[in-house]
Amino acid sequence: MKRLTERQREKNRDVQKWETNRMLTSGVVTQTEYDEDFEEVNEAKVHLLVHNIIPPFLDGRILFTKQFEPVIPVKDATSDMAVISKKGSHLVRTFREQKERKKAQSKHWELAGTNIGNIMGVEKKKDEEDSAVNEDGDVDYKKDKKFADLLSDKNTAVSEFARKKTMQQQRQFLPIFAVKEQLLSVIRDNNVIIVVGETGSGKTTQLTQYLHEDGYTNYGMIGCTQPRRVAAMSVAKRVSEEMNSELGEKVGYAIRFEDCTTENTIVKYMTDGILLRESLRESDLDNYSAVIMDEAHERSLNTDVLFGLLRDVVARRQDLKLIVTSATMNADKFAEFFGNVPVFRIPGRTFPVDVMFSKNPVEDYVDAAVKQAMQIHLQGNPGMCSAGMCSAGMCSAGMCSGTRDILIFMPGQEDIEVTCESMGERLASLEEAPPLSILPIYSQLPSDLQAKIFQKNKDGVRKCVVATNIAETSLTVDGIIYVVDAGYCKLKVFNPKIGMDSLQVFPISQANANQRSGRAGRTGPGQAFRLYTERAYKNELLLNTVPEIQRTNLANVVLLLKSLGVQDLLQFHFMDAPPQVRSVVVFYKLLCAALCI
Repeated sequence: MKRLTERQREKNRDVQKWETNRMLTSGVVTQTEYDEDFEEVNEAKVHLLVHNIIPPFLDGRILFTKQFEPVIPVKDATSDMAVISKKGSHLVRTFREQKERKKAQSKHWELAGTNIGNIMGVEKKKDEEDSAVNEDGDVDYKKDKKFADLLSDKNTAVSEFARKKTMQQQRQFLPIFAVKEQLLSVIRDNNVIIVVGETGSGKTTQLTQYLHEDGYTNYGMIGCTQPRRVAAMSVAKRVSEEMNSELGEKVGYAIRFEDCTTENTIVKYMTDGILLRESLRESDLDNYSAVIMDEAHERSLNTDVLFGLLRDVVARRQDLKLIVTSATMNADKFAEFFGNVPVFRIPGRTFPVDVMFSKNPVEDYVDAAVKQAMQIHLQGNPGMCSAGMCSAGMCSAGMCSGTRDILIFMPGQEDIEVTCESMGERLASLEEAPPLSILPIYSQLPSDLQAKIFQKNKDGVRKCVVATNIAETSLTVDGIIYVVDAGYCKLKVFNPKIGMDSLQVFPISQANANQRSGRAGRTGPGQAFRLYTERAYKNELLLNTVPEIQRTNLANVVLLLKSLGVQDLLQFHFMDAPPQVRSVVVFYKLLCAALCI
């Protein structure tokens, strides 16, 4: 190949450009191929200077949080229970797939209520919800039934203990009755006291009555906070019966969207959120002479904020009594937070509970819970009471339970629905199986269906209550002697990377496990079946649940504290300071800048 000089290459390029120009001008071609990497020898080059500008909140100069990973409330993320909680239940997935498949197959068009349906004359069926619509077409929320209306009738005694003993005898049988005078003496001498007692010792129901009998109601109401709505309502119902008063008169309750109190109310049960909202209106809580923070081990968001507020209120009001109670909590930590206050321990428990662990790790907790409940129901002899515990001589003491109801703990609503449906199908497939009343209970369930768990079944049919941790504390269902604990619950966890809260399934803590097993010993000796090994209980479960304030978004807490008059958020007394202290301060500064305050 003959080598070309630079001048010859330039001449060839000019000729090629001229030919290309002629072809384009004549219209023979509309475009010619060209090389993008073609570079002119004498082409002028221009240098561009690009400034990569990054906002200050993204370049790392300003840290909005010291927590870059979500707080995982698990002791060991690689443990068996932690892995199973991530995988979920295979039975629930199967039921979900079947439900979606049936829904897809039975999909049809609803003509009622549409324009085509009106032309064809298809009338819309009236739903039950239409009954709450007034003449103007608006929804009348006042027609909805309240929980107090559903519990207007007196509860029927179910267990042998409740049937053979009067209300006064039942109160005297509780362990707290033996130390009544000592407890009241400690309360008189101290403004703040920590009370620790076993499950079923009578803390929730008797402490308010003891304070009333001691004359504290002459100077204001006695308030008792509960972590859950159903617990506040059911306990208020029980105390009103013991005080021989109608619910809503001397004893009442207050929850969100429902206030069952009057001017004559002297004992008020409420959720911790209600007391927190009342502190917005009355910062010193002048209407109360004593406040009982029950089930303090739950450590909900509102409870932690109330601890910091009530600590200052007690310092300002010398006449206010603050009592913190729980069955499973670190009493020394609470006592140190309130200034080394005394800790009073209630000895003993009402009834014994046998705790049995699983021999092997359970892969599907829903299927295992259904099998365990079916085994209890089918093998239980109607002539035996409390699984043969009468041999211990408890019948002569009146401690024998005539009923044999079952309580199953599940993480969430879908697990509960699948458990109830699976148990119903398996019972229907068996011939001559004894009847079983399966009752679900969770927070989203209507009030009339929630109240069914407290009602006595006809003809002595056994009840099986399937519940979330809503039935874990301060909720006594008469006749429960068997508890099946799946070992999981749903917790809300904040992810700082995406700035959102997520509700996930995690293993419970040892404190939750003890509370759940205690449900079996409220009205008689019972048995608790834990669907996890004893080794997992000791090595894989946390001692206490991670406080909610350390694993949730704090935006609402900041606004709430500012509305309560807290000037310096860093100086607020948190029992367990959240890991996002820096983000709280920055959020407050941004809020003040936006509102120009």
